[in-house]
Amino acid sequence: MPALFIAMLSMVMNVYPISDGAFDFDSIQIPYTPLESLNWPGAFPYKPEVSVRAAYSPHALYLQFRVTEDAVLATWQDDATARAWEDSCVEFFVQPFADQPDYYNFEFTCIGTCLMGRGPGRAQRYRYPVEVTSLIERHSTLGNKVFGLKQERTEWVLSIVIPWSVFDHCNPPKPGSTMKANFYKCGDNTPVPHFVSWSPVLTPKPDFHRPEYFGTLLFR
Repeated sequence: MPALFIAMLSMVMNVYPISDGAFDFDSIQIPYTPLESLNWPGAFPYKPEVSVRAAYSPHALYLQFRVTEDAVLATWQDDATARAWEDSCVEFFVQPFADQPDYYNFEFTCIGTCLMGRGPGRAQRYRYPVEVTSLIERHSTLGNKVFGLKQERTEWVLSIVIPWSVFDHCNPPKPGSTMKANFYKCGDNTPVPHFVSWSPVLTPKPDFHRPEYFGTLLFR
């Protein structure tokens, strides 16, 4: 399974560089990592261009996805009801504790609408209310309002700040610590459904709720 180094920001807690309302990765020169695993090429051969970069501080985990796809779909507006995976969607699944089975799923549409859950598997998940997801900062280059389907090649960037406080009983990581995780791109209701991941998922059909295939985040 792959490994990704996560750089620590040397700055005061709760303060981070801002550009156009979003966390400014470019100012600290963090490179993108591509999502290259096309896990079910026979049934779902389409692979949009997608990459992610990440950093952390004592306050939060910072993620930025960059996507180019042939069509973009945004139909879900509210965190409370969103089936985020149906729209043009990027996802981050993470298992903070090696000795506990629960992992978190963070699923974001291209306009930043968020679904957050926790549990040991697909069938046993707790969905977090808006009171929690509202603490997650999101900024999309496509704005934050639904627009339906845009049937044209589109590049979009989604910047995300996930406070460590939204995790249950999870202290901020320290340099040298690790977590298991995976990054995904999907879009079940887009014109061409697709399922791409960072760490390969070796199942017969699409299933992102498989922590046994998570890669490793290495906090520096």
